[in-house]
Amino acid sequence: MEDEELYDSFTKKEMEELSSEAKERWGHTTAYQESEKKMRSITKEQMDVIKKEGDEISRKAAVLVGSDVRKQEVQTVIALHYKHLSNFYTPSKEMYKGLAEMYIADTRFTQHFEKYKVGLAQFMHDAMIAFIENK
Repeated sequence: MEDEELYDSFTKKEMEELSSEAKERWGHTTAYQESEKKMRSITKEQMDVIKKEGDEISRKAAVLVGSDVRKQEVQTVIALHYKHLSNFYTPSKEMYKGLAEMYIADTRFTQHFEKYKVGLAQFMHDAMIAFIENK
C-alpha cells in the first residue's frame, strides 16, 4: 500500500510527520522493520478490514469504561486488541506497555480514543497494564 492509503484519515502534513517520527523513534528496531514490511504487503481491502476490526475493538472497550479493568470481559477485549496488533508487528510485553503509556501521554492517541468515549484512553491504558501483569 502507498502512504496515502495507509494514513487516509490524516492530512498529508500529518501523515509525513507521523511517518517521520515513527522512523526516527523506532526505525532501528526489528518491530519497525517488520511493520514496514507488513504494511507494504497488504491491500487496501485488507487494510479496510483491519481498520474495521480496530474500530470494533474500540467500541467494545468504550462500553466497558468504568468497569474493573481486571474483569474477564474487559481482559477479553484487551486480548483482542493485543492480537489485533499482530496485523502490524509482533507485540512484546514491553512494547505493549509502551503503547499503553502512549495512549495517555500522546494527545493524538488520547483524542482518538476520546472520540469513542471520554475516559477510554485511560481505561485502555489501565486495562492493557493489567493484561501485561497477568500475561
